[in-house]
Amino acid sequence: MNFCGNCANDAHRATRPPHWSDMEVKMEKTADEVKRLQSCINDLISVLALPAIWSGNESSQIVGTLLDVLVAMLRLDFGYARLSDPSGAPPIEVVRLTQPQHPSVQPQEVGRALDPWLSGDQTTSHFVVPNPAGEGEVSIASFSLGLQEEVGVLVAGSQRVDFPTDIERLLLRVAANQTGIGLQEARRSGDQRRVAEALERRVAERTGQLTAVNEGLRRSEEYLAEAQRVSHTGSFGWRLSNGEIFWSAETYRIFQYDPTTKPTVELVRQRVHPEDAALLKQAIERASQDKKDFDFEYRLLIPDGSVKHVHVVAHALSDESGTVEFIGAVMDVTEQHQARAALEKAFDEIKKSEGRLQFVIDTIPGMVWSGLPDGTFDFVNEPWLRYLGCSWEELSARGGLRSVVHPDDLEGSDARWSATRETGRHIDHELRMRRADGQYRWFLTRALPLRDELGNIVKWYGTATDIEDRKRAEAGLREQASLLNLTHDTIFVRDMDDVITYWNHGA
Repeated sequence: MNFCGNCANDAHRATRPPHWSDMEVKMEKTADEVKRLQSCINDLISVLALPAIWSGNESSQIVGTLLDVLVAMLRLDFGYARLSDPSGAPPIEVVRLTQPQHPSVQPQEVGRALDPWLSGDQTTSHFVVPNPAGEGEVSIASFSLGLQEEVGVLVAGSQRVDFPTDIERLLLRVAANQTGIGLQEARRSGDQRRVAEALERRVAERTGQLTAVNEGLRRSEEYLAEAQRVSHTGSFGWRLSNGEIFWSAETYRIFQYDPTTKPTVELVRQRVHPEDAALLKQAIERASQDKKDFDFEYRLLIPDGSVKHVHVVAHALSDESGTVEFIGAVMDVTEQHQARAALEKAFDEIKKSEGRLQFVIDTIPGMVWSGLPDGTFDFVNEPWLRYLGCSWEELSARGGLRSVVHPDDLEGSDARWSATRETGRHIDHELRMRRADGQYRWFLTRALPLRDELGNIVKWYGTATDIEDRKRAEAGLREQASLLNLTHDTIFVRDMDDVITYWNHGA
C-alpha cells in the first residue's frame, strides 16, 4: 500500500498543462482517491486472507508471517509481537525490521524497551518513544491479541510523523483481531500442517498478483468458492426493493441451475418440494414484511427425482435510506438428515435389543444420548465421551451434561429441555459445549421420544451435531459484507463464469 501517494500526486500536478480546467483537476483528484481506496481494499483483503495460511502453524510462525506482511504493507520501521504462554513459560517474542541494519537487535531487547508503554490500559494507544531498534524516535501503535491481552500484544512502529493514519489503524486493528483468532486456534489444534502449507503456497502466489483491486477480488472469490464447495455452503443476497437475488457458484450447484441463469424467487419455488411449498411461501412473506433475520429448513426436489435438505440463514442489512438487503448462506444438510433418518431407523430396529442398541450407538460417527421420561440423562455414546475427555462415571460426578454447556447457553437450554418434556415435541436448539481441552464448540441438538403402546414416553433419544464450521461461515459472510459496505464506491464480485455474485451498498 502506497501511503506516500501525495508526493507523487504533487509532482504530477506540477507538470499539469496551464490550460487544464477545474473539472479536469477534480477528475484527476477523484481518480487518485479511487486508486487510494482500491489500494486500501486490496490491503484489507490481504489481511483478511491471512488466517487461511495459519491453520496448523505454530504461534511463532503465525506472528512471523503477520509481521512480515505488516512491515512490507505499511512501510514500518519495525513490527513486534509478544505472546503469552498458557503453561507459564516465558513469553514468545518476535520482531521484524524494515532492513537488516541492526542484526544484533534481539526481540527481548525490543520488548524490554517497549515495556513502559505496553502495560495496563495503554495498549491500543499511540505514543512517540525512543526507537528500540535504531536511532531517533518512532511513533508506535499497540493492539491486544485476544480479549484483554489473553494471547499477547502487537506493536507497530514507524518514524513517519503521521503514523498511524486512520486507515493504518483500521488495518492494524483488523490484523490484530484476525491474529488473535488465529493464535487461539493454533493453541487448540496443531494438526493439518499439510493443508496449511498448501494454502500458504497458494496465498504466496496470490500476494504477488494483488496489484489491482479486480484481480485481488477475483482471487479472493476463488478461495471463498472453494471453501463453500468443501463445506457445501453457498451464499446469496436478496434486495427487497427490486427483488434482485445474487447467488454464489456453490448456491447454483446446490439448486442445480446453470450459472448463467438469473436467480429469482420463482426459480426457488420451482425447486422446492411440493410438501414444503407452503412453508417456503410463509417464510418469504414473513421476511418481506418483518425485514428481520431468518433461519429455516426446507426440501428441494431436483429434476432427477432426488431430494435435498437445505438450511437457510440470512442477516438483514439496511442502509441510511432504510433499504433492506438480506445477506445469507444456504447449506446442503442432506447428509445430516440422512444420518438422522438412519439413526431413527436404527432406533426402531433395536427397541428389543439393548445390547444391539449399545453397539450401534457407540459406532455411529456422531454424538448420541438417551434419557429417562423425567429428563434425567442416563447414557451418552463413546464418541461423545471422547469429545468430553472423560468416562460416564466422571461426567456423572461433575453434574452430567449440564456441566459442559456454556454458561451463557445454560438457562435457555434448561428451558427448552423442560418444554420438550412437557409437550413431547423437540425444537432444534443450538448451544455451545466444552471440549476436553476446555474450548467450546457450537452444536445442533435434536431429541425424539420413544413411546409405548399407549403413547406414553418411556425414553428419550437425541443427537448433537457439531455446527462450528457453519457458525464461522455465517460470521465470515456478515463480516465480509459489513467491511465492503463501508465504502460508497461500487464494488462487485464476479465468479469464474463472469457472473456477478455480489455487490455492495455503494452499487
